[in-house]
Amino acid sequence: MRHLAAQYRRIGARRGKKRAAVAVAHSILTIAYHLISRQETYKDLGVDYFDED
Repeated sequence: MRHLAAQYRRIGARRGKKRAAVAVAHSILTIAYHLISRQETYKDLGVDYFDED
């Protein structure tokens, strides 16, 4: 979940806390859908995911 917290901070700084919360909620729903449909376990991408190019 560190990836989602980093996403919240990154978006929140630019767009505001409410939009960041909606964006993170969307990400959680997308992750849940793919995990359920593929029957996989969740693997956190890490805090530095957005900094890697």
